[in-house]
Amino acid sequence: MSWPARMIIASVLIGIIALGSSVGIASNVAAATPRGVMVDNDAPPPNQGVNFWQGDWRLQLYGHGPLEPVLIARATEFGFAERVVIRAPVSSSQVPSLLSGFSVLVLPSLSRPNWKEQFGRVLVEAMACGVPVVGSDSGEIPNVVGDAGLRVPEGNATALRGALFELMKSERRRAELGARGRVRVLERFTNERIARATCEVYRTMMQQEGAQGAPS
Repeated sequence: MSWPARMIIASVLIGIIALGSSVGIASNVAAATPRGVMVDNDAPPPNQGVNFWQGDWRLQLYGHGPLEPVLIARATEFGFAERVVIRAPVSSSQVPSLLSGFSVLVLPSLSRPNWKEQFGRVLVEAMACGVPVVGSDSGEIPNVVGDAGLRVPEGNATALRGALFELMKSERRRAELGARGRVRVLERFTNERIARATCEVYRTMMQQEGAQGAPS
């Protein structure tokens, strides 16, 4: 098995923090659960989030939240605290260069009774940078990712671990999804594409209204 020199896993949300409001991520889910999906210890090894992984990898998180001490304590408990790096939030102008340095970006959003992922903008930003993405099936994430990334059931640490392991062991797979993601962004999520789609919706509505009001 060929491992990359270093696997950089950027998690936008693991139950405690988001990438930062500067990129428009919904920060109200920052305290969704005290159990970080990516450091889940409810299942025996080797089925825990990133626990017991081999190889050289790092989990980088940007931003701060009230459950940060819980994450640090659990990472320490399982012996990989030195692999977890928590950094300050970054400005929107820094996001592209930041994302470009990641091996994979993870958005394991967890739905709540009054909230589910509305879009997942950071997924599009990562895909635009050619970075492969892994997202949960919360809300609109499956529609955003499509076949250009990996999706896992929300809250399922075993499935998330499997998806990350798949990308960790295959540079070719990471490159394939990274390229596919960028194509998907250019085809669907540029400002021009969204503006055209929005205009088309309104145009269709106006045509339908006009047809209904026309004399028979």
